[in-house]
Amino acid sequence: MKTNRLQSDTLAANINTPSATLDDKLRILRLSYLLENARQSAEQAARNQTAHLKFLEELIAGEVALRHDKSVHRRIHDARFPVIKTMAGWDWNWPAKLNRMQIEHLLTLTSSIPTPM
Repeated sequence: MKTNRLQSDTLAANINTPSATLDDKLRILRLSYLLENARQSAEQAARNQTAHLKFLEELIAGEVALRHDKSVHRRIHDARFPVIKTMAGWDWNWPAKLNRMQIEHLLTLTSSIPTPM
């Protein structure tokens, strides 16, 4: 969503008010993963004595993953596919000559080739 100058000034003013809580600031910045998980993650990091940067890195990684997932879902929705199909529903019994291990490896997009068992 694009904001005009007036909206961005209003957002900045809301963030800088002394009464704005962390939740308010995360909502204004649209950091939904952090909003849902910051307190729980901070408590867990304190119990485990996790370094500050490691804690922050894990929270940001969660935010990035959530945004990526939302982006994928939005693109699939915008594509207007009649039916969503995943490999989880694939019938591995047909065709019979399909090498399941090779297909699953190709879906991971890694460079190493698995050896058949």
